[in-house]
Amino acid sequence: MVDRRRIEEYLEENPDASLDEITSELQVPAGELLKYDLDEKADFSWNETVSEEADFESEHAYREFERRVESHSEDFQGLKDGMKDVIIGQEDVVEKILLSVICDGHILLEGVPGLGKSLLVESLSRSVADAESNRIQFVPDMLPSDVLGQRIYNQKTGDFRINKGPVFTNFLLADEINRAPPKTQAALMEVMQEKKVSIEEKDFNIESPYVVLATQNPVEQKGTYPLPEAIIDR
Repeated sequence: MVDRRRIEEYLEENPDASLDEITSELQVPAGELLKYDLDEKADFSWNETVSEEADFESEHAYREFERRVESHSEDFQGLKDGMKDVIIGQEDVVEKILLSVICDGHILLEGVPGLGKSLLVESLSRSVADAESNRIQFVPDMLPSDVLGQRIYNQKTGDFRINKGPVFTNFLLADEINRAPPKTQAALMEVMQEKKVSIEEKDFNIESPYVVLATQNPVEQKGTYPLPEAIIDR
């Protein structure tokens, strides 16, 4: 990155310098010079040349972007078609879940048990190379350590070891998340936001992709806890 003062100083010392000489000396792309208003320091033909080269760079970048979009669209459609062979009649749900995965987000579904949510997550993990999936059935007496993991004492060696919980995966199905108390629900906040887990003052990173697909029962059912706004936001 070259600041304006250095550009102006160079143009004052070399008023007849060509575009190639300027970009070579200052080590800056021609398109970068368009960020500076240099009409008083350079003649019109020089600025016009800069604009033409910048337009070429923009056109090249746009075509490269289009190529990448087309390539990813084909991959997306192939993944979607593969999941449609397993999940029947839920095209809108499948598409939105795949979009959430691409956008590096998480999903919250509301519905009664038995609609194929576990199968959906398993199918998604099988469709992504080297991906794993886990499922947590949330219940009222569940503790945060049941989700994240905990330090366990080994009587044979006399040492403590970290027993990692089910959150250490790529695709996690948090089934009926609103059946667990808020303290247990909050155990997922750090891993969903920062993709890391803190256990006994130690941080463990989660490899990408990492997606939490949480389901909740309708709020009018008995034995449910309202989800905090922070959990819903994530």
